[in-house]
Amino acid sequence: MRDLTGKLGNSLTDLQKFFQGQPNITAVYVFGSFGTEYEHPFSDIDFGIIVNTENLTLRDEMAIEALLCSILNRDSVDLVNLNKAPLKIQYRAISEGYLIYEGNYEHHSSFLERVYKRYLDYLPDLNVYEREYEKALKEAYSNRG
Repeated sequence: MRDLTGKLGNSLTDLQKFFQGQPNITAVYVFGSFGTEYEHPFSDIDFGIIVNTENLTLRDEMAIEALLCSILNRDSVDLVNLNKAPLKIQYRAISEGYLIYEGNYEHHSSFLERVYKRYLDYLPDLNVYEREYEKALKEAYSNRG
């Protein structure tokens, strides 16, 4: 269970106000170890954003990340544009993360539907790949000393 209210305090409200002023941001998730039992002193805060435009540049993303650092008064912030992220990260962010902002329900819902469908289609192949990869590693590195 993620304890963001206790961990972020008033900053959570400040973050939500900030995202309300960003018309291209459809939804924002906090994911990763922050606010979980896996958090450690060096944990960063991972923000996954869903945007409604393809024109969000790297410079725009860096500016948003810098503003998040300023709002939170910490440097250990990571911003992930979920529209551009690999499918496995998209799925992890939306299934294990905590939604802190939703600016456009319809666009957000469409993104969720697309990711869930693609991930469930891809999962059997991913499982085979990971089993074969683990098997190959064991064969390559076992009995070498």
